[in-house]
Amino acid sequence: MLTKVVAGGGETWLIGARDGAQALLCWDGRGWRDVPVPPGSVYGLHILAAHDVWAAGDSAAGAAVSHWDGQAWQQTVVHGFPRVAVGSVLAVSPTEVWAGGTGGFVGGPVGKPIPPLLVRFDGQTWNRVTMPTDFGSVTSLAPGPSGELAWVSVARSQKWGPPESSPPLVPGPDFLGWDGRVFTEYGEPAVAGEGDSSLLRLAPVPGTATVWSVGRAGGPEGTFAPRILRFG
Repeated sequence: MLTKVVAGGGETWLIGARDGAQALLCWDGRGWRDVPVPPGSVYGLHILAAHDVWAAGDSAAGAAVSHWDGQAWQQTVVHGFPRVAVGSVLAVSPTEVWAGGTGGFVGGPVGKPIPPLLVRFDGQTWNRVTMPTDFGSVTSLAPGPSGELAWVSVARSQKWGPPESSPPLVPGPDFLGWDGRVFTEYGEPAVAGEGDSSLLRLAPVPGTATVWSVGRAGGPEGTFAPRILRFG
């Protein structure tokens, strides 16, 4: 079963499952070959070159990012907390790698808010990045024309309202624009008869500042509606 296709660096990788276990396959222009899966699960990939692949996922110890050097994986737990994961990774250079996902309590009690998780690697250590939202899930990271991080999408974004407000949580930003120093908050437009998006996937147009968001939103009577947005 195929779940995701990722291309880059002259290669194409597949994330899927075979015989009840996760599988990774790589096309190098001549044929398909199996690549070992790092401990845990892989949910996202960023390919810079055949010997420079980054994987976002989870492990028994928490959210994990793994690096493939063409021979083996080196895995780092970026947030050691039960039931957390990163699903998106963006590698800018050996000294700048980003990963995003959820920061805790995945699969916890129904209705319990989940904090987002955004981490950044500076070539030596992974550090958590403060975001202008308190709850939600980082579902996608997108580069700008230069290849550096430009956009972060946050599904089901919420943040604490003013003291003693009712309800205590208010809508948070659905998209965060990053200029290298600070975030700018953006909300998705309201659509009559539909709720907020529960899934946001970003797709930048190479060489431009235009970015698309593809996902789904709550529809009438418990249904889902496709949601396609464009910025720029």
